[in-house]
Amino acid sequence: LQLLAAVQTFGCNWQLVSANLVGRIGNQCSNRYCSLTCLSDLLLSNLCICAFYH
Repeated sequence: LQLLAAVQTFGCNWQLVSANLVGRIGNQCSNRYCSLTCLSDLLLSNLCICAFYH
């Protein structure tokens, strides 16, 4: 839930997102966000974001 809240606040600026999550780097946040959103088929827009950042 912290990751999703940080993405809602900072968008896909993974360095800002990771700065708000203790012990995580931007790439880890990006990967986890994509696994939460893209693989669960939540929204087409999330698939586009995921494809753009990978």
